[in-house]
Amino acid sequence: MLGAAGVLIISLGGCASKGDVPDPGTSPSPAAEEPAPTDPPAVAASILVRSDGLQVVDLDGNVLESVTYFDPIDQVVSVLSAATGSSRGRARHPSMRTPRGR
Repeated sequence: MLGAAGVLIISLGGCASKGDVPDPGTSPSPAAEEPAPTDPPAVAASILVRSDGLQVVDLDGNVLESVTYFDPIDQVVSVLSAATGSSRGRARHPSMRTPRGR
C-alpha cells in the first residue's frame, strides 16, 4: 500500500513539474506569429467613359469598379468618390443659385 501511494505522489509530482518547464517542441516560433504580408490595395488610375457606363481602372488596365448609366445615382457617386479619393458632398453649381429678393 505504501508503494502505491509513493507511485501516485511521484506521478502527480511529475505532472506538476512538466507544467513549469516549457516543452521546446511546442513553443511558437516568432515567424509563425507575424501576420502574412498582404498586397497593397489597387489604386484607381483612370476613369473610362464608355458607351455602356463608367469603368475605374488601375495602372495595368484592370477594371476595379464599373457602373452603368442605369445604376442608382448613390452607387455611381460612391464608386466615383472612392476612385477620386474625395468625400461625398453637395455642391451647387453657381448657375443654380436663386437671386436674392425673389
